[in-house]
Amino acid sequence: MQALLPKLILSRTKTVFIKMVKITKSLSFMASAACLSTMLFMSSCSKEDAVTPAPEATIASVQGANLREYNPIISVQKIHPTIGQLGLGSLPNGYTMTGSNMTAGLSNATYLFGNSAQPWIPATNSLPDLLGRNGTFLTLGATKDNLSGVHVKIKNLFEGKTYKFTYYVSTMAVKYSSDPGQTPYASSFIFSYIAPTSGKNYSISLAGKENQWIANSIELYGNSSTIGDLVIKLLGKNSNATSYGNIFIPENAIQEVK
Repeated sequence: MQALLPKLILSRTKTVFIKMVKITKSLSFMASAACLSTMLFMSSCSKEDAVTPAPEATIASVQGANLREYNPIISVQKIHPTIGQLGLGSLPNGYTMTGSNMTAGLSNATYLFGNSAQPWIPATNSLPDLLGRNGTFLTLGATKDNLSGVHVKIKNLFEGKTYKFTYYVSTMAVKYSSDPGQTPYASSFIFSYIAPTSGKNYSISLAGKENQWIANSIELYGNSSTIGDLVIKLLGKNSNATSYGNIFIPENAIQEVK
């Protein structure tokens, strides 16, 4: 019996040791699994809780009353100025001829339609501070029997508001080295403002004001559509020769007054 006792103790010790190893492995596996689960949970949380950066706000290009309401500092174009590329048939942005076979284009203070073979007799006054970046203005040519005209949209006149539209006109002669010596002067301009519910004509006589720039202004009233039409026509003085009339519309020509 005494001889078997050491063997029995050794066997039991070995059994206990094996069980302890198994328990240790089991605990290690459970700890690893718990750690992995925690990592997966944290990864999932970081994906779900991450905030996608919002895109930067931009100012949209808007036409209408909202633009004035939310950003009154922005200047809204109401009519295109008479600037552009010199030449016969070249018109400012937004301008169209009212009929076919009409004479119209962009000139400067020196030449009709920028053509060096057609020099102006210089005007007695000038618009040095108003002619803008390239010194152009719109020129119409007409005879007594054939009017010439252009059409342009006026936009962003808001209901209940009053505006002042300032522009400049002239009739100038082209000097020739041979007869008849120069072109005749034009008779008058007619400005027609046509709104959806109303319209009005404004006649500007050029008699006695030849070869000079004339400042003029008219009042415009806003309506619900915010868009109106402006038609500009030139009347010639001579039935057989073309007369020329010029229109200069500066940037920001239409200003709100009340």
